[in-house]
Amino acid sequence: MTSTFCSHSSSSEDEEDNNTPTDCNEAKLETFEFTVHKTENIINNIDPGIIFFNNVNINCNYYTDSQFKRMIKSDLKLSIIHFNSRSLYANLHHIKEYLNHFNTPFNIIAITATWIKPDKEMDFELPGCEMFTRNRKNKNGGEVALYADKNSHCKVVASMTTAVKDVLECITEEICMEQKKNIIVCCTNRTPGSNVVLFKDWMEEMFLNNRQREIFICGDFNIDLLKTKQLCIIEPTM
Repeated sequence: MTSTFCSHSSSSEDEEDNNTPTDCNEAKLETFEFTVHKTENIINNIDPGIIFFNNVNINCNYYTDSQFKRMIKSDLKLSIIHFNSRSLYANLHHIKEYLNHFNTPFNIIAITATWIKPDKEMDFELPGCEMFTRNRKNKNGGEVALYADKNSHCKVVASMTTAVKDVLECITEEICMEQKKNIIVCCTNRTPGSNVVLFKDWMEEMFLNNRQREIFICGDFNIDLLKTKQLCIIEPTM
């Protein structure tokens, strides 16, 4: 089980899935330069944003648990944490124990690889949170979930919520912010071994036309940034 977290000061659609991404010939996400590094040269810095991408303004800091609790006042900001649970059946109690270490609850908890069986979501509720899920079609494994603080004003964004067989699962919420732009939070899981190009196309299709809103994408892309071929494919999207 792995986890990542961040905090942020912020600046209704149809339910049916679309099985084929539409053509986006004219619109493309912005690209930027990147550098390929050898593994032995990067052991002292694990931040892929700094290591691989040269010309991106990334306002991102890494903290230990104790540093985060001491330095970040998350009750004043939107806070998001992501776990790759590898089965909530086995690891939900570990997630609860970890969350209890923090003084203030997170607004959004994103979880990939929940492995929840259909109609069993009620077995995995968290106190004070509303749970939203998207399961893999006709196959066990994968699955994604978002837990939102019940005091948050949020709704599922159907056009950015889908499960594409052998490609991805994605659940997305829109958080309504008072006197500020609404925020989009997405949790996605790319099926291991699936077509990277198809995954990239789906992500562009879902999020390309929503750049006017602030978007946070959590999840497990199952993409090895040390593999040059995969990196070159996803570079335009990242």
